[in-house]
Amino acid sequence: MPENHPRQELDFKKAIQSNIFGAITQLFSGKVVFKIPTKEKIIYLTFDDGPTLGVTDKVLSILDDFNAKATFFCLGKNVAQQPELFQRIIEEGHSVGNHSYSHPNGWKTNNGDY
Repeated sequence: MPENHPRQELDFKKAIQSNIFGAITQLFSGKVVFKIPTKEKIIYLTFDDGPTLGVTDKVLSILDDFNAKATFFCLGKNVAQQPELFQRIIEEGHSVGNHSYSHPNGWKTNNGDY
């Protein structure tokens, strides 16, 4: 991991033992799991389309319980609606990325509008 990267490494074995995966997947009904073969014992958690009140705040609390960091790819319209929640993401040391303003359907939106 580059030295200037703000995310902290999370030990994979400790995460399993402390059940961070169970806590997060319960919140999202276990719908999404990606696995990348590596010799390193790290995970990267990302969340899209927030911040969403009632979801993002719960995720932040779970991450805090496990001293884990994540990247939140946020929608501009949701940031405008939930500025305090967006600020909490930043203040708690997570990374953020732009996931567009309104998340148009890429398959149904022409390139000029997208």
